[in-house]
Amino acid sequence: MTEKFPTLILNNAFNILGLPSSSKIQECTARAQEISLLAKIGSIPQYETDIGNVKDFRKPDEIRTALEKVSSVKNRLQEAFFWFEDFGSESQFNWFS
Repeated sequence: MTEKFPTLILNNAFNILGLPSSSKIQECTARAQEISLLAKIGSIPQYETDIGNVKDFRKPDEIRTALEKVSSVKNRLQEAFFWFEDFGSESQFNWFS
């Protein structure tokens, strides 16, 4: 059975990057570069945090937009609100460090 998820969740910047909302900006940048490089050779990576079919959202433009969203305080807050946080992460509450 295939579950349907709201676009708000599927198109979430953290879902596209395959990261929890507690990830530091450096982690987001590194992941965006990793996904972009793999996408250029036609490989779409999958991560533990993926929800739904992220293949449709892991394209260069969407990856760039996701990174822009998590780099902006206002947009990051909105994205984090509709995602989950990894409470075991050291990066908790250090989004921009």
